[in-house]
Amino acid sequence: MRGAASASGGARYVMDLQPSRAYEVWRIHPRYVKAYLLGAKNDTNDAAAICEAVQRPNMRFVPHKSSLQTDIQCIHRIRQRYIRSRTALINQARGLLAEHGIVIRQGANHLRKHLPLLIGDDENNFSPLNKKHRPGQKLGLCFLFHSVYSARHILSQFPAEFLPKLSYNMLL
Repeated sequence: MRGAASASGGARYVMDLQPSRAYEVWRIHPRYVKAYLLGAKNDTNDAAAICEAVQRPNMRFVPHKSSLQTDIQCIHRIRQRYIRSRTALINQARGLLAEHGIVIRQGANHLRKHLPLLIGDDENNFSPLNKKHRPGQKLGLCFLFHSVYSARHILSQFPAEFLPKLSYNMLL
């Protein structure tokens, strides 16, 4: 016996709850189901769209991921979020330092070398209000540098056969 479901966020979890089922569940990516949706989005219309989509001969189905693959993908996504946050904070710090005549090249490593400049010393012409907020910016950068490194270290411990299945951009 076969069944079909939209491959939404909780579909993998529901499939893992019933490992010894007597039927096979085909998961369809929501993007493909949307083309067959008639009317407003509700449970009834979603079920009708899934039934219509599963009957198509050229329909592509989503393969089932193991818990380990899902965990690896989760760590990649968290790491990507840390990298985006780190890049935004680095660009902000570079811009604020440039307003005071301190120009630092692009790149995380260049700013990491110059982190003491964020605090400032008596030779810099930072105002007292500006100096008050610099340590928080430095702490934020240190946290993000450590978080990216930590996620990279965790990912390096997984078996290599799981990593190529994920997109290349998630590995950077």
